[in-house]
Amino acid sequence: MPGLKHIHQYRRAVGRLTKNNADSKMVNYYKCILPGCTHYIRDFLILGKESICNKCGNKFSLPLTLRMLKNIPHCKRCTKKYIRRADLEKALDETIDEAMDIEV
Repeated sequence: MPGLKHIHQYRRAVGRLTKNNADSKMVNYYKCILPGCTHYIRDFLILGKESICNKCGNKFSLPLTLRMLKNIPHCKRCTKKYIRRADLEKALDETIDEAMDIEV
């Protein structure tokens, strides 16, 4: 799709640093994985761009820092969030209390 404008779905392309490509600077780059698209871009140029989530397929904006950029970028909704044990126990207790009130 070189001539068509579309939102790219990025995935990190594995690049190996060798003597031949040391000057090309094409080691840290991402490519569009949509069929027929030949788009490649450096990692620092991709920051903040719009992309398609690799898990759910929705549009989202890529992070603004390299540290937050993943090998297979995905949106915040598809990110597994760490839940503290205390918060989980509190939510479970509230659910049990609500269930007990309904039964009585």
